[in-house]
Amino acid sequence: MLAPHGVRLSRGGMNEFRVGPCLVRPAVLRIEREGEEVRVEAQVMDLLVYLAQRPGQTVSRDELRSALWPGTHVSDDALNRCVWKLRRALGAGATDAIETLPKRGYRLIPGVEAVPATDAGYGSGSSQRARASRAALVTAAAALAIALSSLLPRRVALDAPPRAEPRHAGRTRPFTSLTGYEGGPSFSADGGRVAFHHLRKGEPGPLQMDLYVQDVDGGSARVLVSGPADEMRPALSPDGAAIAFVRTGHGECHVVILSLESGRERTVAACGPDHWPGLTWSPDGRDLIHSRRAASGEPSRVYRTSMDGVTVALTDPPRQQEGDDQPALSRDGRWLAFARGRSPDVQEVFVRELPDGPERRVGLGAGRIAGLVFAQDDRSLIVSSDRTGTFRLWRVAIDGGPASELPTVGLNAMGPALSADGRRLVYEEWKSEINVRRFELRGDGPGAGLVESSRWDWQARWSPDGTRVAFLSNRSGASEVWVGRADGSDARKLTSFGASFAARLRWSPDGRQIALDVPRAGNLDVYRVDAEDGGAVRVTRDASDERTPSWSRDGRWLYFTSNREAGWQVWRTGADDRGSATRVTAGGGLAPLESEDGRSLLFVRPEGGIWRKRLPDGPEEPLAPGLRPSQWMNWDVAGEQLYYVAVEDWHVTLQSVNVAGGEPETVRVVATPGSQPEFFEQSGLAVSSDGLQALMATVDHSDSDLWIVDWEGGS
Repeated sequence: MLAPHGVRLSRGGMNEFRVGPCLVRPAVLRIEREGEEVRVEAQVMDLLVYLAQRPGQTVSRDELRSALWPGTHVSDDALNRCVWKLRRALGAGATDAIETLPKRGYRLIPGVEAVPATDAGYGSGSSQRARASRAALVTAAAALAIALSSLLPRRVALDAPPRAEPRHAGRTRPFTSLTGYEGGPSFSADGGRVAFHHLRKGEPGPLQMDLYVQDVDGGSARVLVSGPADEMRPALSPDGAAIAFVRTGHGECHVVILSLESGRERTVAACGPDHWPGLTWSPDGRDLIHSRRAASGEPSRVYRTSMDGVTVALTDPPRQQEGDDQPALSRDGRWLAFARGRSPDVQEVFVRELPDGPERRVGLGAGRIAGLVFAQDDRSLIVSSDRTGTFRLWRVAIDGGPASELPTVGLNAMGPALSADGRRLVYEEWKSEINVRRFELRGDGPGAGLVESSRWDWQARWSPDGTRVAFLSNRSGASEVWVGRADGSDARKLTSFGASFAARLRWSPDGRQIALDVPRAGNLDVYRVDAEDGGAVRVTRDASDERTPSWSRDGRWLYFTSNREAGWQVWRTGADDRGSATRVTAGGGLAPLESEDGRSLLFVRPEGGIWRKRLPDGPEEPLAPGLRPSQWMNWDVAGEQLYYVAVEDWHVTLQSVNVAGGEPETVRVVATPGSQPEFFEQSGLAVSSDGLQALMATVDHSDSDLWIVDWEGGS
């Protein structure tokens, strides 16, 4: 048998056996109880078999790690999750069969009753089912290899498919309907199957993302790769013999290739900090094209890694940018396309002819990119972009020309993948409801709804006098600023930017204006908006990106972040737009905010952590190093306290530290694995001036399914 990370573990030493009322069939990963057949994951069966070989004995956590996952770091949470799944599979009347002995380990309490091979059936609930034969069982590793390799063709010819005229019309139909999130689709070479990742929802216990595969023309989704860590973004090889994917957990991330013939895995590359790479294969299957961030603060790049382990960089973005991701190769291997982010919120699509052709922009415009793939003609791309407010699929020629929208189902279409013959397109359809909640800082529970709709509402902030609340919402079709009463009632749309995204907003000290950054004219700029009539004034006009503005406490200055020189740094300019901007930080800075007394400037370093600079010319000192880079917008200051969101393995807490320094303390738990509602990572955090309440955005409902578009004549 193949243990979760490719370690061979023999399951063939035991016949089928009974634990209480359950019939356990290790070779086929089945547990039968009360006429019901339950399929379990491989590592769950490993655990049961290991305990069943030692009935009544206490088995320590370290012993289980050594036996089941040798050489791999497996946390207590991951092991708890495996035990929880096993107890659930054993069902009512048997869930107490596995005893937890605190600080010691686990024990299988009831005796194990062996079932003779000649009497072992497929369960009392079936009629005349075929009986299993020991002679038909191969070793567990071979059995798994056969099961996996049968999902996909062993070899497929790599000749280019015949070209067809582009068509936009097609029949769109639902493909998956699992509970939770399905995404990252990848077609098998013959177009008959799709691999994807799935994050389960609606179940108690920790969250986990695994890889599945499903036939295009029907059938149920089947587990392809599952382990203690999260597996995502699968990419099936052109010959059907392997699958590449991203494995992440416990602060680590790697690109892994699994042979579907032998069941062996090997790690190809590290992802780098706070980066989940996009993956694709070269047409001949000899190279893997992937993105990677070398270090915190560095831009991500696209690389080519050969099966011999030789890695070569294919792109070289400017150092001060977010970098390159989501690589796609044309079917003839001639062209590379990728998304380049000048910031997390402003991305553009670039193409270059390999091996050393110049880079050039594709005429799609700026916005956020959520997947791209070459169309069958190799001269155009299908791209998911929110350039008009929500994510839609667009077709755009790599040689220029306007983009045209493809018809899809739903509000947000992401992650497109195309079959090799161009006749089928699969994409993710996301449905989300994000609302703003009011939390008692020293309380518990999910908080109370403040701003709610059937779309996205986030980045809420009370006005300085506490009578109004401003927030971002896409309820009108694009991200705009809305303003309502302090309790969220009587909200009205204030702006009409028609922008794809605005990341952060701040009130002026007198409550008359709101500052925010807006992606217009191809880059981010800072705007001042009148809080009554919505009149907007553009503050910054450089060709660089300017973002995350905030006022000084006396209202004289506007701070902002810019990449105009020396990477992302904090700058300031007169709030009346007069005079030139001056740089404030030297070591990098995002999301600046003055302390309440106006004596210090707080900001986030691009590599993470909140820093403090005594104004005007004091040194830059770490204040809250625990803030992850992905949480750069989720912090605030109230009085003498700094509050920030900390995220670790699906646990979300609100931390506090004194602005003058000291050790942080946990203020409250925001979310735990599997809890509802979920914390929204782009939430924003606003703390009331008295330090008693906070505003955060939560995902009250969200799921994603895969949909398929059938094109008779190809893409």
